[in-house]
Amino acid sequence: MLIEQRSEAARERKTRHSFGWPAVVAAVVLGALIIDAAVVLWNWPFTRKALTEALADSSGFAVRIGRFHKTYFPPGCLAEDVTFLPAKGATGQAPLAVQRVAVRGNYGDLLTFHKRVDELSVSGFHLVFPPKGPDGSRPAIPFQHGSSTTEVAIGRVAVDGAVLEFPSRQNEGEAFRVSIDRLTLSQFGSGRSLPFNARLTISKPQGAIESQGTLGPWNSANPERTPVSGSFTYRHADLGFSKLVSGILDGKGTYSGSLGEIHANGSTDIPDFHVDNATHKVRLTTEFQVVVNGANGDVS
Repeated sequence: MLIEQRSEAARERKTRHSFGWPAVVAAVVLGALIIDAAVVLWNWPFTRKALTEALADSSGFAVRIGRFHKTYFPPGCLAEDVTFLPAKGATGQAPLAVQRVAVRGNYGDLLTFHKRVDELSVSGFHLVFPPKGPDGSRPAIPFQHGSSTTEVAIGRVAVDGAVLEFPSRQNEGEAFRVSIDRLTLSQFGSGRSLPFNARLTISKPQGAIESQGTLGPWNSANPERTPVSGSFTYRHADLGFSKLVSGILDGKGTYSGSLGEIHANGSTDIPDFHVDNATHKVRLTTEFQVVVNGANGDVS
């Protein structure tokens, strides 16, 4: 009988111990997580000040944020009515207004202090490239001469609802407009080439462009020297904007070089090309080579 009581007591102690150790481990893990979370919150990176400084550093312009919201699930922030202000005394520069900038991270990177965010999305902005001055140069635009020193990696950059506007050469008539329907860049980080995918609509001749390629590594000291290469298709471009010719153009090609000097070559096909006052339509195919300055839109 005594032996049986001792056995039961031993089993009870063993049971208490078996339930106790998981509880201790769970408590230690929970405590570590609470401490780690407290450190993260104490050093929360998604603040108005941090985002303002990062955008100002990258763009070379002063930055003003209208409305700002922190998000915790997932971790990140949302800035609305963001304005990039030219330096005092600068001439020919207009401020750039952006409707929405959103940053999304994850707690895995925060808890391990990795300098990385999952996605940066920008939507709703209209950038007008200022006309050339008397000396032939153009005033600076945001992000043209910025110098970011951050080492934060970004999994994906997404841009939509944006318009780029280039004035005509004589600053008369309608400007040339590029509407960014969708632009995504992957694995953004220091010293990396970025795969990108873009869908654009241009105003003259109005048509849709799709392009895939790589950009970078980014040259922060001289962005115009940043390498770029890729391929493109140009679909259903309407030549009817001209009073002299008409037809629907399709084209394709490749390009390479730097942002300040992009060498593009390709071919076009216009099955219904028509010249004003001509009696019939003809099929017109061409091959072309051009050099484009991606920083200001000049074509030669």
